Amino acid sequence: MHRVYDDRTNETLFENEDSFECVGFIDDNFDENDDDFAHIWIEKVGGDKHA
Repeated sequence: MHRVYDDRTNETLFENEDSFECVGFIDDNFDENDDDFAHIWIEKVGGDKHA
């Protein structure tokens, strides 16, 4: 599982199994020239279910 989060608030904005979906969420919702963009991150969360 991956999440998109804002490092200023640690708020999870989006979650998905596929990190590419997280990239798409960021591309669709944030302008990289905007100040907010520098605070938006993708993080892998949880353990591997198949381990």
